[in-house]
Amino acid sequence: MHEKPWLKIIQGPNKGAEIQISKNELVLGRDSSSDYSIPNEKISRRHIRVFLNTRWMLEDLGSKNHTRLNSIKIEPGQAVVLNDEDRIQLATQVILSFHDPDTTMSETVSHVITNGLWLNFDNEDVFIDNKLLIPKLSKRHFAILAFLYAKSKTNNPIASNEDIAAVVWANEYGINHQMIDSEIYRLRKRLEKFETKHSFIKSIRDRGRKFVQKI
Repeated sequence: MHEKPWLKIIQGPNKGAEIQISKNELVLGRDSSSDYSIPNEKISRRHIRVFLNTRWMLEDLGSKNHTRLNSIKIEPGQAVVLNDEDRIQLATQVILSFHDPDTTMSETVSHVITNGLWLNFDNEDVFIDNKLLIPKLSKRHFAILAFLYAKSKTNNPIASNEDIAAVVWANEYGINHQMIDSEIYRLRKRLEKFETKHSFIKSIRDRGRKFVQKI
């Protein structure tokens, strides 16, 4: 059992490997001088830094092909808070999951006594008021919800249809507003069957959609 935070490689070289964060800072990149070297030409020499500053943080070190946290692009030099089970994407090549045993323990307790929606990114489960949503969401609906959920934690929590299409339909063409609106409508209906008194996805007129956590 891990006593300290660690990263697990979900996709890319050394898939399945676990990277222990034994100090207060860990640098990942292509260069052999990094704390953990990832041999892939799309990865920058020094790509990201994971470090402790009261909370565990993630910083993009000016990478050429970018870093995404739960599908949200991180600007170079920007430090963002890491939460247990967050997913980190380096370029289009490598995906890692972040795990923090301390966070897991505290969240296990908090989910018992608080309301709201929570996502398990590892197996795409959705919990509302600590109850598992059954049947599972489709992969597309989970991707939409995960994107809006992650976006709500940024300084710009509203996602336009273009934002959603770029992440959920990244490699598809001919995606129009009607198709996106239809999928979001179906997703809302699924969530409303489970939670009738709160809408987790709000429409912001002329701007897009926003995930709103239940208080």
